[in-house]
Amino acid sequence: MADQAGQDRFGALWRNPQKMQQLVQAMLSGKHIDYYIPELFGFLEAHQETWEAFFGYLGYRLHRRDLGGSTYYHLSNRSGDSKPKKLSQAATVLGLFLSLQYAIEGPGLEDSLPAETVFERLRATLPFGRVRPIFFQSSPGVSAKELTEEQAERFKAKIATALRELASYRFIELSPSSRAPFDVLVVTKLPALYRFLELARDLSASTEGQPDLAAIVLKHWGDGASGRDGEEE
Repeated sequence: MADQAGQDRFGALWRNPQKMQQLVQAMLSGKHIDYYIPELFGFLEAHQETWEAFFGYLGYRLHRRDLGGSTYYHLSNRSGDSKPKKLSQAATVLGLFLSLQYAIEGPGLEDSLPAETVFERLRATLPFGRVRPIFFQSSPGVSAKELTEEQAERFKAKIATALRELASYRFIELSPSSRAPFDVLVVTKLPALYRFLELARDLSASTEGQPDLAAIVLKHWGDGASGRDGEEE
């Protein structure tokens, strides 16, 4: 009886079992669904109320957001917590940095940027001493204040790891593939990247000297996968 009730209640979804399975798996893994995945995005848009009821039945809340001017969907749990706890501190800071770049420069900044450009912008904007504790948590032999050319290659490897994390949740897209060499890797922003502006508000509200990026990351997004920061040297 319960199964039949579910079939009746969510009939519009069960009529597309393959697409339903793809969408549920994607959203439960933390991915954001936007118009760049037209079939899944259209499925959500066409049956939004039914999907809200379905995910509610599973213990989640479905959110439709337009921050940044483009629509995307994501889930939160029963407590309303929608923060991707598995995202590392390095990926979070990089997402924050990219979202601020687009928010500040607006249409003047291309939607797609070479990873090398992201690296150069990060290097020119944030003193290495501030980002070192986040990107090099347990790496010996890394200068605390200045980034040498030899260390720059290690930093690029850290950035590549963080970019892949962001791409896994569809904050960004990487081409020609997520494992492409850094010198040919291209970063394309996706609508959900603007979620990081929540962190930007906390940064702008800091009045006591330089804001502690690591502390703000922990406050908003948790420490879930910080251990992965040391994967690549």
